[in-house]
Amino acid sequence: EFTNQLVQFSGVEQQIETNRSLEQLISANKASAGASLSGYLGQQVEIGSSGAGFHGDPITWRYRLQNDAAEATLTIKDKLGAVVWTQDAEKTSGSHDFTWDGSTLNGGTASPDEVYYAEITAQTVDEQDIATGVSVLTKVTGLDLSYGDPALETSAGIFSYTDILRVTQS
Repeated sequence: EFTNQLVQFSGVEQQIETNRSLEQLISANKASAGASLSGYLGQQVEIGSSGAGFHGDPITWRYRLQNDAAEATLTIKDKLGAVVWTQDAEKTSGSHDFTWDGSTLNGGTASPDEVYYAEITAQTVDEQDIATGVSVLTKVTGLDLSYGDPALETSAGIFSYTDILRVTQS
């Protein structure tokens, strides 16, 4: 009986030591990620997200059209899905950038410190939908290691580093 208890106790101690080692490894991994991501500071990045925080400064989105369009509309919506801005979009295939200054359809300015979403809809001459994509262009201003994945702080919000599509020199 005593021998069985010693074996169990030894197993528990090994488990505790393994957990400590894993915690140290996770901590070291986060520190390493932070060090490697620090190279992104000040860089212009393209983030795979249609949403961005508006804080009074313009937001730039990039949208892509797979084919030329007969009709294309760019719409900005709030978090509830209400349309706050809309305009005609470029109709040629490829990537196009759009900067929204926070203007609303009623002539006012969007509420600050809210998230807004860009949406592009496009159709061919025979009214077939065209595949589109939207991303945010923003500058990395900081790093946040307090979440599970390391995150990049930007003027458009906090995004996981896994959402980065492209990095360009500022």
